[in-house]
Parts: sequence; structure tokens; C-alpha cells
Amino acid sequence: MASIVCIDVAALFGGRMAFIRNCSLSALLPNETIYSWLARAGLISGLATDHDFLLVRLGYTGQQLTSIFPPFIVQVSQSVGLDINEIITKHGVLPFFKPFIRSDTFKNAHDNLSKGLCVDSYNQFSLLANRIPEPTVLSYCSKCAAQDIKNVGVAYWHVAHQLPWINYCPFHLIKLEAIKRERKLLALPPQVASEDKGLTQASLKQARLAQDAYALWSLNLEAIDSDVLRKIYLHGLNANNLVCNYGSVRQGKWQTSLKEYWVNELPKGLFDAVFGGSKSNSYPSNFIYQSHAQFHSLKHLLVIQHLFGSLSEFLKCCSNPNQLNVRPDHVINDVFERVNPEKTDLLLKQLRNGMSMRQAAKRANVSVGYAKSIAMQNNIRIHRRAQFLFATERKQILSRLKAGELTTSIAKEMECSQSAVEQLLTQFPDIKELRIQLRFEKQRDIHRSAVKECLNSLEIPTCGKVQKFQRSAYTWLFKHDKEWLYKALPEAIPRINRRRVY
Repeated sequence: MASIVCIDVAALFGGRMAFIRNCSLSALLPNETIYSWLARAGLISGLATDHDFLLVRLGYTGQQLTSIFPPFIVQVSQSVGLDINEIITKHGVLPFFKPFIRSDTFKNAHDNLSKGLCVDSYNQFSLLANRIPEPTVLSYCSKCAAQDIKNVGVAYWHVAHQLPWINYCPFHLIKLEAIKRERKLLALPPQVASEDKGLTQASLKQARLAQDAYALWSLNLEAIDSDVLRKIYLHGLNANNLVCNYGSVRQGKWQTSLKEYWVNELPKGLFDAVFGGSKSNSYPSNFIYQSHAQFHSLKHLLVIQHLFGSLSEFLKCCSNPNQLNVRPDHVINDVFERVNPEKTDLLLKQLRNGMSMRQAAKRANVSVGYAKSIAMQNNIRIHRRAQFLFATERKQILSRLKAGELTTSIAKEMECSQSAVEQLLTQFPDIKELRIQLRFEKQRDIHRSAVKECLNSLEIPTCGKVQKFQRSAYTWLFKHDKEWLYKALPEAIPRINRRRVY
């Protein structure tokens, strides 16, 4: 196994690195990121620039070197002689997302990554939709760096320190140091062991989060079924008195409790992204009411620690989900007594014999809501009663529908139910198509006006500036009204002049 002993890289490469000694380049080091291996190889390659080295080693064409889903796994695998799957599992962050991603989606992302196709992973894992931005820094622990220099002769980047938004070392429980990520440059952590003075110790919650994140990555767990996951969360909510007497989740109380639990514990950028970016305030209640959607693993860890205290307690619940109590005991008993199998059988018999839903519910002594639910589960057609509307009212409603008014506002003005308005609308498919066209034209006019105002406000309008300042309108028009957009925009700047500053 080849090794480099006591090489003064600073002298050889103009001060780019201090000393790298006893450093094996024939294999990846324990818990080392793929980018870190590239940086070590590049710094002692003897080539003049990083770009020259990357071109020779990877056939580099400008990919982002520090991405959490690196595009050059195949080339590194060939260089170090390691199986691609082992590199992905032990030297990349992909296992961190595995438990909370559908199995087929994860397999597809894994296969693409093993072929060097990394871009789709962000969309497949819904990372952009979750609004948690990728960190802009590379992190290292000063104590881990000192141990690395002592043990292998070089401080390198650890996967454990690059897990998204984990700011503390899971081993030493101190705050990680950071340097800015560079898209096209190779860099390693400082190669001089720092003193222990001034190190920030993690709080109990910060320490648990770092350790649980590392455990989630290192365990390489299989995907957890969404229905099982929902049941486990309901159990945790029930245990924390966040389920009301009727079995529904206390959504507002849960969100407030979760916020208060993590305030002053998370980095401001992460806290704002998780709790401040969504106008609908759907997190964390969407874990229950949109359980089949995909969410960032970090969002799951925040909820897991809040409800269960640690990942290990959560995994205990995963091992035996059928014995979990998801609702208050008195509610479960009440439901069992009120809706027993005999009542359900009687209800089904009456519904199948043609009895109305309300009559069948009364005969079986159950609620109309329960009767409706049972009918839908057993594919029994429900005959709904339409609210009676006089001919004059129907005419007014149709006129308003043709004008594109919202069904909610029509119902309010006409003092009738929204369902009655919508049922009337279903009888006139041509009006339905007209309303779709009206909504499209309204949306189009709004975006056209935004682009026009932007063009008028710019001293020297260009396509790039319009796209920058009115990205939403520009994108919509590009998809749905491209011909008008291209006519409205100024002529393209000749390619030779595009880098000039205006």
C-alpha cells in the first residue's frame, strides 16, 4: 500500500497545505467523504491546478465537488477499487434519508447515483420541496482533526460532520468549525491541531440530535411504512397529551410545543426554514394528515426527539407497532361500545336493501358520518340530497358561474350551501370549461402585467434581469404563453457581449 511520508506540501504547492504524512491514498479512510479523498489525492498529485487534476482523474466538466450527492462516484470507485454500493453506504450521506423515503424511490435514486446521475436525487427525495436548504459550509471537529493527524497523518472531512445542519460532533459533543464550500476547489480542514480553549459544548438537545443523526446514518435502516410511521407518531402524541378526547390531533398545540422545544437550540437558518417559511403552518401536522408524502429526515428527527426523547425509543416503537396506543383509553372503549360489529352488520344490510343513509344510520343507532364512512368502504353508492333552488336562483348562480366567481362567494351571496352550487355546476360541463379558461386568462394577465412593469422599471432591460426580478411570472409565461413572452422581451444580447456589466 503506497503512502506519502513527511511531504512538505506547502513548499511544493505554494502554501496550499501544511504537512500530509503517513497518508494512504490507496483507499478511503474511515468515515471519509468522497470529496475528502479527492482533495487528498489532488493536493499531492503534482499537477499545477485543481482543474488539471480533476480533468485527468475524473474527466471533470464542472460538476459541484462538494454536493451531498457527488456525481463522480464511479471514477472514485475505479480509483480505490471499492464497490460502489460500499462507497455510497459508508462514505456518502444517502443512508441518512433512507428510513423516511419510499423503497422504490430510494432504489431509483441509489441506482442513479451509482451511475453518476445525482441531480434527480434532490427532486426524488423532495429536498427542495421541504425548504431545507443545503448547508453552504464544510464542517469539521477540531478534536477529530487532531486525532486524524495523530493516527493517519492528515485531517480529513468526515461524513458524520457533513450530515445536513448538524452543528455538533456526535463523538466529542462540541460545536463544529466550518469553512465555506467551494464549488470547484479542493480543500482539507486545517492541518494544525488547535487548542481546546474556547470550544462550545453542545446542550443536551443538541447533543442528542447530533448523536441521533449519526445513528440514523450509520444504522442504514430500511424504509418505514408510511402507515406504520403515522401510527407511531400518533402513539407519541397520545403519550404527550397532544390528542384530544375525540382522537384528533391538537395541531396548534403540537406546533407550538415543537417550536418551543427547539427554539434557541437550532441554527437560525434551519429554525426559520422549518418553522417560519410555510404560510400554511402545515408542519408537523402534515406527518399525520399527509402521511404518504415525503419529508426531510431532519424534520423527522426534530419530531422524534420531541415526542420520544431519542431515536432509540422511537425504534423500539417501530419494532412492535401493533401494540401502540394511539388514542386516549376512554375514547377507544367508547368507540368500541358505540360501533360494535353487530351494529355495523345491521347498517350494511339496510344500506344494501336500498334504505337511505339517514334511515339506516337511525335503525343501526350510529351517526350519519359513520354510516357514510362504512358505505364508502364497502362501495355502496350514496344518494345525496341536493338543496332545493328556485329557477330564478339557479339562473343567477349560472350567470355568476359563467363570470368566473368562486363557488364559496356565490354560496355566501345566494345564502345556499357550496355543495348545492357545485352540484349545479356539474350539470353544465361547458360552463366548467369556460371557468377553467377564465382562470387561465386571469393568471396570464397577472403575469403579463408583472413582466411589463418590470421591463418599464429597468433602465437597460434584458431577458436575464426580467427572469431574475420576476422569476415566477417569467417561468409561468415560458410554460404557458411563450410566444407573447418572446415578443415582449428585448432582443437577446449577442453572445460576445453577455459578460459585460450593465
